[in-house]
Amino acid sequence: MRRRQGLSSMASMWTPSGAPIIPYTFAPGFPAQYQQVVRDAMTFWEQRTCAKYRLATAADTSAIVYNHNANGCSSAVGRRNQRQQLNLAIPGCMTVTIVAHELSHAFGTLHVQSRADREQYVQIDTTNIQKGMEHNFKMEPNGYSTYGIPYEFGSMQHYFPYAFAINQQRPTIYARPAYQKFQGSMDGPRATFWDTVLINKMYKCTDKCPRQMSCQNGGVTDGANCNKCFCPRGWTGTNCERRPSDAEISNVAASSQTVKVEMTNTFTAFQEKLVILQAPAGKRIEATIKSFGPYRFTMCRSVGLEVIPTQDTRTSGIRFCAMPNPSTPIVSDGNTMLLWLYRDANYPVTAEVSVRAV
Repeated sequence: MRRRQGLSSMASMWTPSGAPIIPYTFAPGFPAQYQQVVRDAMTFWEQRTCAKYRLATAADTSAIVYNHNANGCSSAVGRRNQRQQLNLAIPGCMTVTIVAHELSHAFGTLHVQSRADREQYVQIDTTNIQKGMEHNFKMEPNGYSTYGIPYEFGSMQHYFPYAFAINQQRPTIYARPAYQKFQGSMDGPRATFWDTVLINKMYKCTDKCPRQMSCQNGGVTDGANCNKCFCPRGWTGTNCERRPSDAEISNVAASSQTVKVEMTNTFTAFQEKLVILQAPAGKRIEATIKSFGPYRFTMCRSVGLEVIPTQDTRTSGIRFCAMPNPSTPIVSDGNTMLLWLYRDANYPVTAEVSVRAV
């Protein structure tokens, strides 16, 4: 089953209102070495939302059954009045990102490109979709709500451009001309700020809080902890009032300079590095990708560089997982810009970006 954005019908949610407690079990024979990946994905959502997971008992008529004897990665949308399979083929589906993606469907979210407003943002090439896979691109206007969440190309719940393509050299999903810069940004390495806020809105996670936090820089009350804010990228602290301590701050001047960000150490788990570019007040930042490598990728789920040129960092930015040709300058809308390098696979990655204040 492949899936507009989130269910608005309480009938298919795990709780009518409030924190869901979701029973789960593993299908017989599910390899023990992969069960931890699934648990890590459940923990990922428990740390960001009000959802909790527990092992199913015989009394649970509704539960998630993690099934490894599958041909792909898929989930029902929302809760079914029965035990429902969440399919995770081994080893292809065994990453925290993929399992978290399918768990998002189980909460009740659909793919972003299925939203009723998708024609404003993307065009689907129906002539290049594999036979029998057309339903994956169907718009779902009834029974779903956007919950005020903007259309986000970089959402973890957005298909990548070549999904189900007959000709893998031609995309099935094209960004409209006004959004062409996001053509390579579809899909994501981790749940975005809006991916998380969507689930917290669906389940009214912060309604239980005695008060809403006074969050700065676009943050919102955390769905998992009423006493702190959930922050957009580039911000942290109880109220999203400060920069992360592990971020690199780089001052940008009028003369061009090269910023290098890399990950070449031994890979063990998801890694990320954040560089915050800072120009003098009243200036903007112009950034041009000089190099990206040594590998090139057709999708940016596993390895990439994300450039966030907006002062509002709630929405994901422009992603690169290969050297762009041509390399078009990106200009910020204020005096800061973020460079976020990430990898979720065992590939060394180095990016060089030429920056200057304008």
